[in-house]
Amino acid sequence: MLRPTLAALAMFLSLPALAEVSILIHHADPYTLGLADAVTRYLGKYGHGAVTLDAGDSPREQLRQAQEAVAQGAEALLVSLANPSDADDLEDIAAAGSVPLAFFLHRPATGSGATYYVGNDNSGTGKMAGLALARIMDGHRKLGLHHDQEIGLLLLQGGEGDPEVQPRSERAIEVLAWSGYKARVLGAPFLDWDRAQARKYVESFMRGGNAGRLGAIIAHNDQMALGALEALSGLSINLGPLGKGRHIPIVGMDGIPEAIAAVRAGRLDATIALHTSRLARVSATLVALLLDGLQVTPERLRAPLEGNTVLVPYTEINPQALKAKEGKHGQDS
Repeated sequence: MLRPTLAALAMFLSLPALAEVSILIHHADPYTLGLADAVTRYLGKYGHGAVTLDAGDSPREQLRQAQEAVAQGAEALLVSLANPSDADDLEDIAAAGSVPLAFFLHRPATGSGATYYVGNDNSGTGKMAGLALARIMDGHRKLGLHHDQEIGLLLLQGGEGDPEVQPRSERAIEVLAWSGYKARVLGAPFLDWDRAQARKYVESFMRGGNAGRLGAIIAHNDQMALGALEALSGLSINLGPLGKGRHIPIVGMDGIPEAIAAVRAGRLDATIALHTSRLARVSATLVALLLDGLQVTPERLRAPLEGNTVLVPYTEINPQALKAKEGKHGQDS
């Protein structure tokens, strides 16, 4: 094992202490954890350290964590809101400690409007999911469709009462209708973003009388999409891509690595994600600017700025897009 020399230790100890940023996340799911890790890496490039705190979907816990972080000397807060209506309370906590605050991923529903936000809106995720499913159906009109182009749809939703849920579902159905497909919702359970619950629900659904009408599944996150895929795989469905054996299109949301691997294999049809690396980079750059007392501008962020909002685009990850990207990388090499 390599040991640092005394000279190296002396040099390290003489460095100024890194400013610590408290990254408060709503829930430690793979996507959000991966995003927080990416933000931490980018902050490191700016010379700032960070620690991630998980609220476990508890708004009360997140407020407690924010108060404790400020009391213990955190120099900035970056928050993915457990409850978008708590933005004003978090602003008060940050102001009381004279600590810069920014929101990311989950758009605040309250607050002064003066706090920066990096992300997008949840209806955009639903819109992209609806467009993805319409594209799939356009290419495979015989899959799950009746003569009136009706799709028997399962909507695997997040937590009941979660402000993310309704916009995603409503927008997906609206976009399908605009695209010429009527969604007949066969089930829209609230599954708390949980993979095991999604697997059990789809297993139970496939034993029921509506199983033959199922034409597609939209899941509000990739964990639930993967749970649905596990359930279908147990019935020898979605063992391969569309056109090879029985296949029910599944669209997830988040773009986590396991879901992307399933998309690459053709077993999952698409996942919708914010441009994660850009979201992480812009969030870290914003916090670094606030910490360093510099003016926040589009040029410094390298991203469009509308008031105090930086909107990061969604992207659809599907087999065709992955193949094209990998082919381009092969040509570049």
